[in-house]
Amino acid sequence: MSRARRGSANDATTRRTLRRAALICGLLAALAANRRSAAAAAPPAASASAQDVEIHVVGAPDDRAWLLAHLRGMVEQLGVAVRYDERDELSALAVLDPPPQPAAARARVWIDLQSHAHAKLYVVDAAWERVLVRRLALGDGLDEVAAAEIGTIVESSVRALLEGGAIGVAREQLIAELAPAPAPPPPPTAPIAAPPRWAPQPSIAVGYAATGWAHGLAQHGPLLQLELAARRGRVAWGGRIEGRVTIPVRALGEALTLRMGGGGARAAATFAWQPRARVALESSAGGGAEIVGVHAQARSASAQAFAAQRNTLGVLALALGPALTLGRGRDQLLVRLLVGVDVVPQRLRYVTADTGALQLAPWIVRPGGAIAIGWRRAPARGARPGPGAATAPSVAGLARAHAPS
Repeated sequence: MSRARRGSANDATTRRTLRRAALICGLLAALAANRRSAAAAAPPAASASAQDVEIHVVGAPDDRAWLLAHLRGMVEQLGVAVRYDERDELSALAVLDPPPQPAAARARVWIDLQSHAHAKLYVVDAAWERVLVRRLALGDGLDEVAAAEIGTIVESSVRALLEGGAIGVAREQLIAELAPAPAPPPPPTAPIAAPPRWAPQPSIAVGYAATGWAHGLAQHGPLLQLELAARRGRVAWGGRIEGRVTIPVRALGEALTLRMGGGGARAAATFAWQPRARVALESSAGGGAEIVGVHAQARSASAQAFAAQRNTLGVLALALGPALTLGRGRDQLLVRLLVGVDVVPQRLRYVTADTGALQLAPWIVRPGGAIAIGWRRAPARGARPGPGAATAPSVAGLARAHAPS
């Protein structure tokens, strides 16, 4: 009897001990499971900043708020911390030029809603080395369809970066694409003629001249011209020295035959206007001296000739005519054609020695002309290059000029 009681008491003690051990084991297992689930749910504190994503929305406040309401759920389901930023304007430098010490992030997103016709998306990787650019047309404005398309692009781009993929193009390449083509160089500037200056223009010519002396009588003979002019543009001023020789001619009076000859020299100031490259209109005005020798011979026994005479006459001379030059270099062939008038103030009268009968009375105003051919030294032609310079715009300036809009 006593043995049976002691056996039942021992069995009860053993059962209580086993129940307590099973309860302790269950509590320990539950505690371990809770710790594992908590560790799996919370990411390590050291990697939290590396998993951040920046999203910058640019545009009107109403558009920013409406779009962010659609984006939050799509991005945050990736299991990353998202930093949102709203601003009114966006500069291209904010995307293409990173700050010296940017905040750590796996992805950076800019959504530009400044234009009502289109939206622009920029996604930059963690190293700020590659940039993805997308342009979306907003045909019906910023509606549900546009928001869904923007969200899809942002989600897929961020997911690709979180998984270690590469997006877009290199940042340097994008800068080169946004920069406009350099302006073409200016066309070559034609040489600009040097400022006109007076340049010497010497010439020498020989020719033949003829001058009317009286009715039915003309003096003629060879001539020599030496000229030194100063030319500036189309105008030339100068001086000319001319010498003439008169070939003896015969004049028949009623009672006497007169044999006349001589020569002379004159100096004149010249002016020339050159309307064309090889054609000029020349004029001269001056004066000189003329020597006339006369020998008279009676035509009949009743007439008495006068003794030989040598007269020195003063002459005023005016001339006008074209001048042509031929030749490509500075040494040119000169052809000059002149018409003019000589004025001899001294009145001459040739009469018979016995009766004083008039035989010849030369004109005071004597028309004439001349042709001369010679050499002319043209002035040198100077030219200097015109100014022209092109400046290349800087890369930073081009980036600012092409800010996203």
